[in-house]
Amino acid sequence: MSSSLLQEVKQFLKPADSDLYECRHCGKTLEKESEKCPDCGCEDIAQYKL
Repeated sequence: MSSSLLQEVKQFLKPADSDLYECRHCGKTLEKESEKCPDCGCEDIAQYKL
């Protein structure tokens, strides 16, 4: 199973009260709250309450 597919499955199976963190520059979904995106280095991280 590819890592991106595995990440999507994990995201789908998270509890409904979880948060989603996403880089506003490149769109990468982050596993946890972070100061900056590991892919592009952007410090503008969005947090969505699910």
